Amino acid sequence: MPTSAPGSCRQGFSCTAPAGQDGFTLLEILVVIALVAIITGLMVPSLNGGGGRGVAEAADRMVLLVNQVRQEAMLSSRTWRVVLDTEERSYRFQVRQGQEFERVKQSPFASVRQDPDIEWAGLSINGEEAAGEGEVYLYPTGEQDAFRLTLGDEDIRRTVVLDPVGRARVERPE
Repeated sequence: MPTSAPGSCRQGFSCTAPAGQDGFTLLEILVVIALVAIITGLMVPSLNGGGGRGVAEAADRMVLLVNQVRQEAMLSSRTWRVVLDTEERSYRFQVRQGQEFERVKQSPFASVRQDPDIEWAGLSINGEEAAGEGEVYLYPTGEQDAFRLTLGDEDIRRTVVLDPVGRARVERPE
């Protein structure tokens, strides 16, 4: 293939850089920039504590659902309960029908909520430690059993708190 004089380039000929002026092509520079952007994108969530996002979302979801059930109990004039299972790391909602509690069939309370990747620790109901399965009652008067449950993983911990009167909330460790 014919070549042109060093430092010049014409269509149909290969170009060569003048002696001592070797460099990178535009394509090589763009590939390096893209790789740096990808690596940076992977690193930023871990630097911001993004690994605990699942714990925070699980705690927020539990608080939201417990507060909705609390309102349902008052609006429907029926007692509800939350069954917390520390061994299965799950919870479910039930509503009183006559003398029995039945599984709730309406969304978003119908399914069992389970977070197998999140550690459950320190469940206490009305100030007493609860192991295995515990029940929290929410009454139509706006009163309820108090409970505390700590959720966590290796990066983050959140405690879901429900006092005898008032709304559920998430506490963050100091």
